[in-house]
Amino acid sequence: MLKVASELEILAFFKAAYGSRVHPYYGFYNSHFDQIITQQQYMLIPMDDRTAIRGHGVFDVLYMHKTCILNINSHIDRLFNSAQSVNIVPPFDKSTTKQKLIEVVEKTVDYHLRHEPSEHKKKLFL
Repeated sequence: MLKVASELEILAFFKAAYGSRVHPYYGFYNSHFDQIITQQQYMLIPMDDRTAIRGHGVFDVLYMHKTCILNINSHIDRLFNSAQSVNIVPPFDKSTTKQKLIEVVEKTVDYHLRHEPSEHKKKLFL
């Protein structure tokens, strides 16, 4: 028979399952409370999120090399174009979005940004 999981069991499961990945994610910006999450086990999307329950959302994964988010303006343009194509009004303008991306990188990876080609990339979900 199925049992209802306690909060402690849920947290222990996520910590064990996602706390020590071989290829870690460094940061996750959570727009619900406008903060950065650095612990992988808490990089979660709420079940009442339209993306989760209806598939109505857009996302992007940024790649970095050393001190650089690769093609940041192209990523932002693509994100906004995708949002427009499915009638989603972004919560921030492009400039604010770019600033938030830079803040996530600075506070989680401690890199300074500049544009350069890349061969070795790190993942950052935003």
